[in-house]
Amino acid sequence: MATATISTLTAADGGGIRMTIHPLIDKDWDRDHQLLEALFDSADEAIAVADRDGTILLWNRATERMLGHHAAQVVGFDRSSAATDLDCRLADELFERVLSGEHLTLDAHRWRAADGRIVSYDTRVWPLRSSTGEITGVVWFRRDISDGHRTAAIIKAMVQGMSIPVLAVDEAGTIQVLNPAAERLFGYAAAELLGRPVEVLVPVALRATHEGHVRGFMRQPHPRDMGEGRSLRGLRKDGTSFPVDISLSPFTTDDGLLVTAAVADITERLRMEEHRTRWTHEMQVTRRMESLGQLAGGVAHNFNNLLGVIIGNICFLEEELTALNERDASRPLAGPLLDVQQIKNAAERAARQTQQLLAFGRRDTVQPRPVDLNDVVTAMHALLDATLGPQIRMITVRGQDLRQVMADPGELEQVLMNLAINARDAMSGDGTLRLETDNLTVDELYADSRGISTGQYVRLRVSDTGVGMTPDVAERAFEPFYTTRSLSEAQGLGLTTVYAIVTNAGGHVAIHSEPGHGTTVTVLLPALDKTQAPAATEAAPPIDPAGSTLLVVDDEAAIRDIAARMLTQAGYTVLLAEHGPAALALAAGHPTPIDLLLTDVVMPDMNGKEVAQQLQHVRPETAVVFMSGYPQPILTASGDLDTDAVVLQKPFTKNGILTAVANALTRARGQ
Repeated sequence: MATATISTLTAADGGGIRMTIHPLIDKDWDRDHQLLEALFDSADEAIAVADRDGTILLWNRATERMLGHHAAQVVGFDRSSAATDLDCRLADELFERVLSGEHLTLDAHRWRAADGRIVSYDTRVWPLRSSTGEITGVVWFRRDISDGHRTAAIIKAMVQGMSIPVLAVDEAGTIQVLNPAAERLFGYAAAELLGRPVEVLVPVALRATHEGHVRGFMRQPHPRDMGEGRSLRGLRKDGTSFPVDISLSPFTTDDGLLVTAAVADITERLRMEEHRTRWTHEMQVTRRMESLGQLAGGVAHNFNNLLGVIIGNICFLEEELTALNERDASRPLAGPLLDVQQIKNAAERAARQTQQLLAFGRRDTVQPRPVDLNDVVTAMHALLDATLGPQIRMITVRGQDLRQVMADPGELEQVLMNLAINARDAMSGDGTLRLETDNLTVDELYADSRGISTGQYVRLRVSDTGVGMTPDVAERAFEPFYTTRSLSEAQGLGLTTVYAIVTNAGGHVAIHSEPGHGTTVTVLLPALDKTQAPAATEAAPPIDPAGSTLLVVDDEAAIRDIAARMLTQAGYTVLLAEHGPAALALAAGHPTPIDLLLTDVVMPDMNGKEVAQQLQHVRPETAVVFMSGYPQPILTASGDLDTDAVVLQKPFTKNGILTAVANALTRARGQ
């Protein structure tokens, strides 16, 4: 006789089924072997055994009925003889895992039977151990899924067919199925994850929290997003984590709760949202700056009219005092002349401040031309060095083969000066200022994040070693008159003017600053093609004012009188009108030619453009010069002027008005 013992107890070392055959009477071995086979064949569960090499040793009748292969067809052959394209790869991976000591429990496993039908079953795959504990093979226990279990089978089949990454777990959080899309997302093969806790797909630092989410869901299961309002991350096989959205759907089956989790990698979506947020912020800043610019431009226009009166009369007073001093040396006028000059200097500083307001409002009159930024840096070096003081070290790094930009050189000098002064104040007179120029190619990603176009740019970086700024302060740094310093130290429009000049030139300006680590201001200006060169200009020939009649029109009497006085002193004959209809009436009754019309643009009843059109309709030979406290770009945009109009910017000097008139007469006469 022989004693055959089959045990399915799990030992402390993780061992699975233990099969022991004790031979008592060798001659009865055949009978006992038949008894062992009878025991296997009578089992309701489908049982199969293979050795470590994969050779099938036992294949009971329940397995024959389930899978359609007779024992004679598979026993003694490699297990692959019963595998199909549906499960071959998965079976290989599971086999290796069990040989390493794992116990696997797989629900609703699918197999293609010999007759072609798809069989669904629950299976347990355990190591087969010898009496010494050595793993000698693998044993399968398969249970055909009854009608009461088909809900789970259908769900798992649906999961497999989905194109989005989906996995399903049981109430214990054990992975029961995952589809190919989930395999690709996480970088695992299905066999590496089936039967393992879902936390293997969660970063270690988040696993405790994730387990809490799972327990909370299982207590009240209903379709919802996992971790609503929280940031979730997944973990790939290679150790990289990524942001995810997870949608959970519970299903009740006879085997218990089954939860499907649809997982979406939202890395790209978050990147786009970040870009959209940054772009929205840029647009909000731009709109705010444009609104402030409109206000600043309107204020500057009114200031220009007032300053025109002040500067014009100061020029007259200065001329008269100088003439008196030259005629009568016995009357000392040095003191009054000095007073007048100080008033004039103050008025000119006010005019420059007004120009900054106009520049901020994108209303300044500029003369852009191709410029090498390195040349501007070189030309400004000595002045910047003197402005910074002896305790601040200035380092200049000029880019090689720097492209040209289209800008007003004077405005670029102003950008450099304003940034240098701002840096000097941030360093409290002691530190290092670094100026760098280089070429930069802006790609689509960089352009989208900053709201600019792709292409070639010239970059200027101005860095200091000052106190730095917090993010909220840096965000408002371009606002006019915003400062964290005392009112006596406030620079008013320094960075605001930089912003206006750069954006008006089609560029971009940004600030990077950290408290205690200084500040870097980056300016990007569109680069010109290397073949472009500055256009040559010719000086206008001189013109004799004698015999020329000018018609001056302005609704501001003081401006009108100042212009007339300057022109009359130069030798012109001047006619004056306070508005458009008066000017047309005066011209209609004037018997001799009117050589030039000098008219304000913005006036009540009839603007300067309408006056010029009606006058030239009857006097086509009359040249026209417009004057305004608004610069030409805004007047052109509003339709008040044509693009080719000649504009004299208020406040004007005597030399400015005489030059504008002489040039216009020269062009009109074809000289």
